[in-house]
This record gives sequence, structure tokens and C-alpha cells, in this order.
Amino acid sequence: FQTTDSSFPVRMTQYSQELRLSNDSGGRSKWIAGLYWAKSSHFFGLNLPEPTPFISATVTNELRNYAAYGQYSYSLKDELRLVAGARISSDRFNGGGAVTLPPALGGGYDYGGAKTEQHFDWKAGVEYDVRPHSMAYFTVQTGFVQGGYTQTPIASGLPRILKPATLLSYTAGIKNRFLDNTLQINNEIFYYDYKDLQQQLLQGALE
Repeated sequence: FQTTDSSFPVRMTQYSQELRLSNDSGGRSKWIAGLYWAKSSHFFGLNLPEPTPFISATVTNELRNYAAYGQYSYSLKDELRLVAGARISSDRFNGGGAVTLPPALGGGYDYGGAKTEQHFDWKAGVEYDVRPHSMAYFTVQTGFVQGGYTQTPIASGLPRILKPATLLSYTAGIKNRFLDNTLQINNEIFYYDYKDLQQQLLQGALE
């Protein structure tokens, strides 16, 4: 039985700001609008010394996110409302790293990439008050997950940038409150239609 020491240095910083305005004056119209900004950086390291041949890896990521969004609700009747929303996003990632391996394992290599992506998402739905404490709803909306990069070596010439994952979702459900608002029971069904879904798979063997 043999043990060894290893180190995993990690440094993370994150800043975000959000400005939100809303109007709920009791009339037929309600709206909310806002601006969002976020910046983050991450560093991860790995060092495996002896008795294993020295292995190290570093990853540095920088992310910037900007968005403007809004949602509008209009009551056709006291119990029936239409809802519409939109969000415009601009996201940038810049990251990569380096891997150091013994010659017997193929040596070291660098990887990473950078890209800025803009995206427009929307939402449309209807809400209906079945009873004073029960609301049924149906919503169709889109969403996306920012792309990224793989750990493919830069020198290989293979594609390194991942496409963003996009989503078209359909949801229907009902929200209920019982026993003088002390018991809440919600039920929802949904269907998600993904495109370019991102999945991570780690394969390998240790002997």
C-alpha cells in the first residue's frame, strides 16, 4: 500500500449586477424589465508528483455575460391573463489550459478557445385562475446554454469550440394552495426539445 501527496489549487472570483424595474399598479397590465451583467474568472490546477510520473494540469476561464430582459402580462378577464417575455444575451468565454504528461503518456499539450455569442430568447403563455387559490397555466419558451471548448490539443487542428445548446420547451401545470394557504401542491408536465445538447464523457483506463 502506497500513498502520495497531491495539490489542487483553485481560485475563483465573480461579480454581478442587476437592475430591475416593475409595475404592478393593480390594473390589467403588469410588466417587469431589467439589465444584467456578470464577470467571473476561474483557475483550477492539478499536481500529481511521485511515485506516479509527474502529471500536472491547469485550467483558466474568463466569462462575461450581458443581458436585457422584459416580461408583460395582460388580463383579458380577472381570471385570464396572457404573458409574453423576451431576453437578449451576449456571452463571451475565453479559456484554456495546459497538460503536462510523461513522454510515455504522450507528453504535454495546450487546449482552449474563445468566442462571443449573442442570443434572443422568448416566452409566451396563458394563465387561468380555476378558483381563488388554483391557477392553471401553459407556456412555450426558448433558452440556451453558452458554448465552450473541448480539451482537444490546439496543435491537432481538430474543432475545439462547442456550439451553444438551445432549448424549446412546452410546459403545462396547475398551482394550488389549500388549508388557508398552509398547504401548497403544484403539478407540471413538460416537453423539452434540445438542439446541440452538451454532454460530458470521460473515458480511460488506469492500470
